[in-house]
Amino acid sequence: MFDTLSFSVQQNDITKKIFKVFSNSNGDLFLSLHYFQSEEFHCGNAYYPSGVGTIQLNPIIEGKKSPIPIPIKFTYHEDGQVHFKPINPKKIEVGKFYKFSEVKCTPFREIKAQHIFTLEFEGLQKFKDFKPKDKSEFYGIIKAPNDAKRFKFLGYLGKSEKDVLNLVDQSKTFIINRKGIPSKLCFGLMFVPFTESLNKSSPDNSMFYFLAGFHLEALDHNNSETFLYLYAK
Repeated sequence: MFDTLSFSVQQNDITKKIFKVFSNSNGDLFLSLHYFQSEEFHCGNAYYPSGVGTIQLNPIIEGKKSPIPIPIKFTYHEDGQVHFKPINPKKIEVGKFYKFSEVKCTPFREIKAQHIFTLEFEGLQKFKDFKPKDKSEFYGIIKAPNDAKRFKFLGYLGKSEKDVLNLVDQSKTFIINRKGIPSKLCFGLMFVPFTESLNKSSPDNSMFYFLAGFHLEALDHNNSETFLYLYAK
């Protein structure tokens, strides 16, 4: 059991750090996404209308600069509140927005096993190189096929390893050390590589998107749903 779970992707002779998961003394969970060097990003609410196959985006914050790490992190509170938050409010012009696009999803006490985020990206070149630093941090290095162009992580949360594996039997599971909180949470992760690019005109261009804040009903496309999104390139 570790304080922080860090995940990287290795392809050919390079290894790049993608994201990390950690907790605070209140038991809240955070996902740090700042390893991607973005030239442009926007985040906010995504709306999935009932019976419609297209997601509608409502940007709250947008940024365009020379390549910088994505300057926000994702927060999942014990009571089910989820939102994006600036890593350093002094380095991003957020005006009155301290928390970006907040939604309510499943509280930890009600979670048995549930999909909590999707992270997908093309190309590894814009991510930071992997460099282990902290002995209290778990470093998961996932080997990708040499011909993979696009990569997807699916994150799950449950009360136990058994609950997560009953939902997704091929996922890798990890117990998160929630500092000061006696109840443990099990984090599950699936990695899916793809050989085809979504960007047919410029397959070498990098892109990154993140979706989170789902209710169980979001898995049923007959129901409308509002959740969070982040897109960067």
